Amino acid sequence: MFDFRNKYYVNKCRLKTLEQYPELEWIANELEGFLTEQEMQDHNAQVNIDALLEDDVARDFLIEKGIIES
Repeated sequence: MFDFRNKYYVNKCRLKTLEQYPELEWIANELEGFLTEQEMQDHNAQVNIDALLEDDVARDFLIEKGIIES
């Protein structure tokens, strides 16, 4: 059985990337709190139990939230 309670969403970016693309800091700050713990658990389950691709789960989430179009 999988345990998803301890997996949290964290904004992460390499310093070199942030220096090259400083606008990423603003974008990451805007997304803070955008993903709930329950949503993260659901997404982890879709990947680890339902064997969906991470990219597909992420894309579906972004479409659902209105960040990107399908």
